[in-house]
Amino acid sequence: MEDARNDADEAFLQVASLQMSSPRQKLRGIASRATAVVDTSETARRQRAIASLVATGSKLKSTTLSSMAMKLAVDPFPKVKKLIQDLIQKLVAEAADEATKKGWCDTEMGKATHTRDDDMNKIMSINSDLATFEANKESLEEAIATLTTEIEELNASLAKQTKERADDKAENMDTLDKAKEGLAAVKDAYDTLKSFYKGAAKGQKYYEKTAVLLQKQPEGEAKGSYHGNQEKGGGILAMLDVIISDFERTIKTTKAAEKKSQREFVRFERTTKASIASKETSKSQNEFSLKETERSIVESMDDLDKHQKMLDDVLMEIEDLKPACTDTGMSYEDRVQKRKDEIDALKKAMCELDSGKVEEECK
Repeated sequence: MEDARNDADEAFLQVASLQMSSPRQKLRGIASRATAVVDTSETARRQRAIASLVATGSKLKSTTLSSMAMKLAVDPFPKVKKLIQDLIQKLVAEAADEATKKGWCDTEMGKATHTRDDDMNKIMSINSDLATFEANKESLEEAIATLTTEIEELNASLAKQTKERADDKAENMDTLDKAKEGLAAVKDAYDTLKSFYKGAAKGQKYYEKTAVLLQKQPEGEAKGSYHGNQEKGGGILAMLDVIISDFERTIKTTKAAEKKSQREFVRFERTTKASIASKETSKSQNEFSLKETERSIVESMDDLDKHQKMLDDVLMEIEDLKPACTDTGMSYEDRVQKRKDEIDALKKAMCELDSGKVEEECK
């Protein structure tokens, strides 16, 4: 039995020392030679352990298991057992470290991603606000320009109408003054003639100072007996009545026209001034709103710059985290499963070698 065990060990040493083209070929050779060795109890256990590690290592493409299979073929049993135990502990420690790292990575990537999304949403919101502010600014500037033009036109129209009203009033006042003066003069002449003809008709004497208004006494008539040309006097008085009526009509018409013009001007002036005041109020409000809008644009631009810088920083942070937290070859879940399978394969191999079921996992 002892000779058979020695032969088996020697066979494994020879297999392990073969110069083959690749580690995979070495493992296949080891597994093949292992089954050809005399089936002693220890050798059989070693064979089963090697075969199990080779098969699982090939399936998982695990260099860890493949390396352990090669060591199992050449190292003495106690050393192999300790190597397996140490490797299991190492893999368990790596799993714990990776879980801790995974938690840290998830936390940091989660915070960075959340910050990135917040900054991007804020930037989109600020850009939307800026578009609204810019549109409002353009609208307010147009409204202010329109109101300014309208106010200037209303002021010009009011000034023009005020001047025309003043000129028209001055002309009316001049007409009234002249008409009143003429009316007074004609009335005075009318009263003088009327008084003369009335007195002459009664034979009353007349005096030289009034001769300019009377007809000359015909020659041959007795002095003091002339009663004036009552027939022509009536025509003169009638003519003066017409002149008086014309003056009175002129005065009445002019007064009426002046009153109407003044009333229309007052109405126009009130309406125009009310419109000017309303437009000036609107313009003032729009100018205030424009200043507020321009202030909002400045503040939004500052916020946009701030959040853009924050976004750039967090994107750089994410790029820095990727090498440590992102595995492009295998997902975290796949790595966890592979490590679990490697640990299970090592435990199985150790149990294959543990004939006495000393290890807790093998009981």
